[in-house]
Amino acid sequence: MIDKAYYTLAELSKMWSLDIEDFIYLAERQDLTFCVKVNEVLAAIYCQKEKNGLPYGEPIDKKYISGLFDLHPRQACEILQNDSISLFRLKSSETEYVDLIAYHRFLRKDLLVRSAEKERFETHGLATFLRVPALHIQRLETGKFRVTTKAHEFELNDKQVQVLMILQTAANSGHPWCCGKQLLKNISQSTKMADLFKRIPNWHVLIESNYQGYYRLKA
Repeated sequence: MIDKAYYTLAELSKMWSLDIEDFIYLAERQDLTFCVKVNEVLAAIYCQKEKNGLPYGEPIDKKYISGLFDLHPRQACEILQNDSISLFRLKSSETEYVDLIAYHRFLRKDLLVRSAEKERFETHGLATFLRVPALHIQRLETGKFRVTTKAHEFELNDKQVQVLMILQTAANSGHPWCCGKQLLKNISQSTKMADLFKRIPNWHVLIESNYQGYYRLKA
């Protein structure tokens, strides 16, 4: 897997099963910090000071800047709601900010979340927002199991049900994606999820793949 510095909104939406309204809510509550990236943009750099109880900026440099810059929650909400925002001032750190030489227009697709922020949210807040599918499992006299969801019903064997239960536990923990090979290692001789579920033609409505070897319950 690539060691990424940031994730796009589209990537996070797919990973977390959240939509735009959910991200707006997270921005409003300041539960998730969004950022944008600039490349070689001329900007004046200021150090935030205070005099007589009033804040002011002390200029410290002027140069071309590149990198990730966090957005204020109000800025993140505006770009999420309106699909774009024009900014000239960006936060650089807790004590510094930058003024771009001209207004720069950012689109919703330009929104990013730093990897460290993603990990923090997955650890402390994601489980609250995940839509975990409800599975009802009933053991049958035949030794098999009837598994029902809101719209579907399946008859599965014990190994298939074990996989579903592990995926459901992972979803409830806030980390829904599981490595398929690792998951199957102690359950089945099959090394591929498709092999284990090959006699269940519509199993994809239960389990979703990211096509990179990881699986989760389908929301």
